[in-house]
Amino acid sequence: MGNLIGLTAVVTGYPSNLRRPSPLPGESALQMVLRNYGREWENLLESLTKEFDLSQEDAKQLRAGGEPPKLDRSIHRQINNFINFRVPCFQRTMKCLVDLREDLTDTRTGVELVEILWPRVGALTGEGGDAGSAEELGVTVLPACAGSDDTLDLVKVLPHVHGEFVWFVPGGTLFMASLVAMSLGRVLRYLAGTPRRAFYFDGESSEIYRVSALRELAASGGIPAETREVARRLQETGYELMIERDPDSVLCDLERQYGGSYSPYSAPPAIPWWRRLLGI
Repeated sequence: MGNLIGLTAVVTGYPSNLRRPSPLPGESALQMVLRNYGREWENLLESLTKEFDLSQEDAKQLRAGGEPPKLDRSIHRQINNFINFRVPCFQRTMKCLVDLREDLTDTRTGVELVEILWPRVGALTGEGGDAGSAEELGVTVLPACAGSDDTLDLVKVLPHVHGEFVWFVPGGTLFMASLVAMSLGRVLRYLAGTPRRAFYFDGESSEIYRVSALRELAASGGIPAETREVARRLQETGYELMIERDPDSVLCDLERQYGGSYSPYSAPPAIPWWRRLLGI
């Protein structure tokens, strides 16, 4: 791993603020997505026509929200990817993480995404992506990681974690990999340079822990299921916490129509959060 900071990403359950998408009466899932993402759908149809030889007749039917009965498998895959990336499901979160892994490799952030883990626990099973599609993306699927109350048991996850830090990413969320790569680099370099700082919360729903600190908790009585309780235990052990208050520091989010604050067309902040934090 050299001088790189090793990070493990763990895809967890859906965030508490999620509003599940629901088609209108008589509306298909495709039509629901088109209602919210009409412009992107037009761009996809243009791309499918040029690159996958989509016929004008099929394009017309798809443009109206219909589904032609005889579409090429590669076109079907592109359409399914389009839908999955625009509704809150596990598959799109994994795809964002795969893109992030490539961005971290291509940029000098000082961070390496060692692995992406997906513990299959209770309601996580079978929603928005199956084990086969996850493994195709290079995600490691972890079975039997539930506690007695059918929630994620971090003690069972830790043996599979090989990074110096672990980032818990709520399922269904999304992010722009290139921007998050820079933000993660700054956060993790700061944490790595402050050995007693073991917890980072982005102010919304994702958390980063120092793995050695979690192992200490696991060895001294277990790891609580609630984030607040984990943070309290870490403080009692002598570790420090880092909690963001700036909305621009959120690492992953949901679209506004799904209960989050993300807008794909919103302008980036004039002054990055880390510059304001450092006063430069």
